[in-house]
Amino acid sequence: MSSLKHTERIKLEKLLEMSSGYVCDFSDRTFRDFILENTNVDVYISGYEEGGTSKANRLRTLLKKESDQISAKLIRALLDYWRTQRVISNTQITPNEEILFEESKKIADRLEGISFTSFPRDDGEMKKSLKLFLNDPRFVHRKLETIRESFPIEQSALRTLLLEVGAMRFQGGDGTELW
Repeated sequence: MSSLKHTERIKLEKLLEMSSGYVCDFSDRTFRDFILENTNVDVYISGYEEGGTSKANRLRTLLKKESDQISAKLIRALLDYWRTQRVISNTQITPNEEILFEESKKIADRLEGISFTSFPRDDGEMKKSLKLFLNDPRFVHRKLETIRESFPIEQSALRTLLLEVGAMRFQGGDGTELW
């Protein structure tokens, strides 16, 4: 069962345009295929029509019934689809949509258990979080400033911690410090 919070669900529903029962621009077939491809869950079987049989209701039920990991994976896939559709259709993303998009990424992070900014932390907890951060393939060769956004501590202390957890320092082509 997902730990998705009510306010998080509201944000996702607004971004994915679920108020009328639809989800983005999916047809029934493409929605089913998309969900199956990304979660191995068939939302068109019995048990996923709580509240009705619309795509939005089936997605709500899936996000309620399935694990945080499955929900996070699906949210990331839906966000990628949403942004891709905006680019393909040459539709301008509004500032409000951009905020909802970024908030939705944070929701997926929370569901996956990726939270690097809940400070203060003791040194051991910070090292553990840094190791998780550095081992996540989404965070490969990041600028020191980017890492500092997730670990808001003094720059020299962050460098020391990075070295202590075995991070490797690189020089980017433009001279930036990468880890």
